[in-house]
Parts: sequence; C-alpha cells; structure tokens
Amino acid sequence: MSDAAKAIEAEAEAIADEILADRQWPVIVKLRKPVQFGSETIESLSFRRGKLGDIPKGTRIDGIPPIDQLLVIASRMCAQPLKVLESLDDEDGAEVIALATGFFARCLPGGKTRPRS
Repeated sequence: MSDAAKAIEAEAEAIADEILADRQWPVIVKLRKPVQFGSETIESLSFRRGKLGDIPKGTRIDGIPPIDQLLVIASRMCAQPLKVLESLDDEDGAEVIALATGFFARCLPGGKTRPRS
C-alpha cells in the first residue's frame, strides 16, 4: 500500500472514530452562521442522545441512510423543525450530520461504541 493510501486510510479511520465516539450529552453545536427562523435567530443547537424512535419509519438498517433521513434524525435529536436544519451553512451542517451519522452507526448490526468505564 502506498504512503498516500495509508494516509487516506488513517484519516478515514480517525473520522470513523470521531463519528462513533461516545459523547457527553447534550452536545451543543454553536452555529458559525446563525439561522433565521421566523422571528427567531438560532445561534446554537442542543442535541440529546438519540433514541431508536428518532429513526424515520421505513429506514433500512443496512448502511448509512440518505441525507434527508439523517436530517430528520438530527431534527428529532435537537427538537428543531426540519426547515431549521435545512437552512444550515455547510460547515454547521457537516457537524450536525456527523452527530446523526454517529447515532445511526451505533444502531447498525455490529455498530461499535467505546467501552464504558
């Protein structure tokens, strides 16, 4: 394996570890670009730990779902309307999607978490 391929594999593993990391809940995401929703300016989102009920009905548990389903999961985890999450800046959106993806990955057969101490 080339050095470049090894570096890419190591980076992918680090990203997977971050996505699957055991977190302290709630997780507060301070938005780099606040979202205007109605008369409210939303500057941060507070995410609770996900529950199986956050997964939309009909979602297949055989891989990571499409972005629209991840947004529904994230919306439920932070108790904000879907339209708020759809209005996020790309960097803020990436952080939110990572939280939803991490939760969903733990629900997959063989999903891993770090050992609890």
